[in-house]
Amino acid sequence: MHSTDFATSDGVRLHYLHWDGAGRAIIMVHGLASNAELWGQMADTLALRGYKCAALDQRGHGLSDRPTSGYDYDRITTDLDEFLTMLSIVDLGWKDPILVGQSWGCSVVESYAQRFPEKISGLVLVDGGYSVMKRAFPTWELCTASLTPPRLIGVSLREVEEFLRTSHPDWPERAIQATMSNLEADEHGHARARLRFEAHMEILHELWNFNTVEVAQKVSTPTVFMTALNDTMGGSRSKRDNVQEIQSALGGPSSAHFIEGDHDLHAQFPEKLTELLLQEMNQGVLR
Repeated sequence: MHSTDFATSDGVRLHYLHWDGAGRAIIMVHGLASNAELWGQMADTLALRGYKCAALDQRGHGLSDRPTSGYDYDRITTDLDEFLTMLSIVDLGWKDPILVGQSWGCSVVESYAQRFPEKISGLVLVDGGYSVMKRAFPTWELCTASLTPPRLIGVSLREVEEFLRTSHPDWPERAIQATMSNLEADEHGHARARLRFEAHMEILHELWNFNTVEVAQKVSTPTVFMTALNDTMGGSRSKRDNVQEIQSALGGPSSAHFIEGDHDLHAQFPEKLTELLLQEMNQGVLR
């Protein structure tokens, strides 16, 4: 694994991880308030199988710069396009990659597929990309009342880590440590999110306005859903219905896998998701 930076056209430094390989290229895009390291275990296994992988810290996240602007889908997908262009200039093997997104990252790669369909060969949506948020939260006020992130005032990093271990006892150690990388210590030694609160809320507002059905109708890229079945966002039955609705709207082939687990399936079950991805590339819709 290599750790590198590059500069966007608007002067923002973005950090990314990449893994060498001679095979097909896979680009991984994290969710809101997450980071590239959460893909590490999946990417390690894929690299061992010969695939080349890269995971981007999107602006404001992980080790990337934290600008005060540029969190709309147009700029975020431009960041991703400049990232892919930079990789393919260095090595033509990065052309026509599969984009793998998680949560907010799913809407980012769906938007990318709408804007730049000729530049990618497949989409994988890990517990995201299937819902229209305004159905659950008809007003922005309802959305913020439910989804505004906690401020963690006076909470230590050690306390957060203990909570993570207690609430996710089956997560690999690497996933725990990668999740802790979403935080840093403030001037008092207390935990705070690396992502600025204002940027978090701007992205959340973009998500609230994002109409997944309308976007899917303009996407013809082969798409794989890997959806977590749990009690969030309406429960398992609602998720199955939502995924089926998006599959019907898509203009290309798709498949769906439903997995009992947490929202961060890639953190909880990296081996299982890797095997499903390989299955889809070898004999499924991504072949």
